Amino acid sequence: MPQGITEKVLWSSSNQRVATVENGKVTEKGAGTAVITAKAGGKEATCKITVRIPATKITLSTTQIYLLKGKSITVKANVMPENSTDKVVWSVSNKKVATVKKGKISAKKTGTTIITAKAGSKKKKIKVYVVSKRKKAKKVTLNKKSATIKRGKKLTLKAAVKPKQSTDFLTWSSSNKKIAKVDKYGQVTALKKGKIKITVKASSGKKATCSITVK
Repeated sequence: MPQGITEKVLWSSSNQRVATVENGKVTEKGAGTAVITAKAGGKEATCKITVRIPATKITLSTTQIYLLKGKSITVKANVMPENSTDKVVWSVSNKKVATVKKGKISAKKTGTTIITAKAGSKKKKIKVYVVSKRKKAKKVTLNKKSATIKRGKKLTLKAAVKPKQSTDFLTWSSSNKKIAKVDKYGQVTALKKGKIKITVKASSGKKATCSITVK
């Protein structure tokens, strides 16, 4: 501060959920933008702060797919932490075999290609086999036969089909959606206390169940 000027500088943030400021020191709090303002002697100066939260991990609902020519399937990508500002960018190594848009993979012609999901510096790959003939699932299994979840919490069940080359689609269902619901990727959300069964079923009719207790 120039000599002779005694006005105290007043600092403020337009969004304290994003950033706070004290004596000119800015502390990041969460993702977003905030304007830092300094006022003194009827004058003021501002600085726009953008806080980004990088992805530390990315996971996919599957890492290998056998897909019939002409069919499509949507893959789910999860980015950690949940409040990361990094968006998922999808790409494909061979567009003649399959294309991808926002996780939706469409089979174009028989062959093999790699789908990549990238968030910031993190990425995961899916190997996609496009085939001309349907291969039915002969067996479906789950990674858990039973599980206990606290109300409000989530659990992701993983299904496996045999043979691995099966082109069957999987559908998920809950015996009581008021107690717990399940999405099309096997993620179970506990809603209220009780017991239910989560079922995964292949196009061939084969299925597996998991008993869920919500506490």
